[in-house]
Amino acid sequence: MNNFSAIINISATLSTLQPTSTTNVFASRNVQAYLSNATNNSVNVEEKKGESVNRLLFALVLQSVIVLIFLGNALVLAALTCYRKWTTPDVFLFSLSSADLLDCVVAIEIITVVKYFLGRPMGKLKCDVFVALIYIFRTASATTVTGIALERAILFIYPLRHHTSVTVPRTKKVVAGIWSFSIVCGLLPFIGVGHSGFHNGVCYSQIYNLGMEYAILIEVYGAVMLLAVFASYFAVKLSGKLFIQRQTFMAGCGEIRQRSQCVQKSGSIPRSASGTQNVRKTTVMMEIVVITYYISWLPFLLNNLYCLIVKKQPSTKIVLFTSMISLLHAFANPLLYGWMCQRYRRGYYFVLKKAWRICGGHRLPRRSLCKSRRLYTMTKVTRQLSAADITIQGSRLPLPLTELVPAAIEKK
Repeated sequence: MNNFSAIINISATLSTLQPTSTTNVFASRNVQAYLSNATNNSVNVEEKKGESVNRLLFALVLQSVIVLIFLGNALVLAALTCYRKWTTPDVFLFSLSSADLLDCVVAIEIITVVKYFLGRPMGKLKCDVFVALIYIFRTASATTVTGIALERAILFIYPLRHHTSVTVPRTKKVVAGIWSFSIVCGLLPFIGVGHSGFHNGVCYSQIYNLGMEYAILIEVYGAVMLLAVFASYFAVKLSGKLFIQRQTFMAGCGEIRQRSQCVQKSGSIPRSASGTQNVRKTTVMMEIVVITYYISWLPFLLNNLYCLIVKKQPSTKIVLFTSMISLLHAFANPLLYGWMCQRYRRGYYFVLKKAWRICGGHRLPRRSLCKSRRLYTMTKVTRQLSAADITIQGSRLPLPLTELVPAAIEKK
């Protein structure tokens, strides 16, 4: 009986412990699942917070860049409106600043607000509009810079022919052709050459996302523009070097016999003529323009070319880097114009003084920039100059690259 009662007690104990242990097992599993879910949710929340912080920080940086580019190019356009008579470089500069300003204020602002500030996916319509606008404005900007470089090369190689051939009406027609071509390039993905960049609810704007035909077209066109800019710089460099050699030989006292006397009196060789200094300034400016142009567009084109070859998308960081650095030329161009060209620098000062006057500053002088003829065309022409000299000086095109042509040499 004692053994039987012990067996009953053991079975009762097992019967009471077994469901309790099973419940504990299930409970422990539920706790582990709950803890794991809570941990995953906290990690996801932290990741979302980190992504939102990074996205907001990048949006603020991008918005700051947009504001700086807008202010610089708006200052250029305001300075140009102060001149009644435009020159050929003024027409090119108006096209370039307009393209850079619209690219930032319209195209890039769309993706900054929708994707980075609001954090919302772009719909197909917004995506197509963004892609079309960004390639229209950037094609116009890059092509205008190429046109400026070619115009400078023609000016240095054929200064007299440049004066008669490259006129303001013809330049306006060239600029109109540039913008027409840019509009066609921006609309090509939607009219059969390539396709839309909107796929699976995501907007893609890189060249390799818009179709093989369109990517090859843009890559080839970009390579042609890079080569044209480099060839223009080489022509300006070579022509300027030959001009400086001739001018250095003829400068000083004017003749070799008098050079030794001048050296004995002054103790040093006289300074070069103003034409030589302007040619050197032009060469330096062309170097800066070429370097800025290549830094802005070469990484963008090489990244897209690599993706076309390997058929693989790069990391997001590389895409953001190439996209941001492509804005360098739009930021640097207004600064270069004001630094290298007195005409535009004077226009900047006038616009800033006028803005200061509107904000409550001192009064501007009565003779404004718009009414003064000294501030454009033939500022230092004297009565002693001949008709040929006046014609040559009339061909001066004060682009930030130069203010004098090689042919405009002061006679001593």
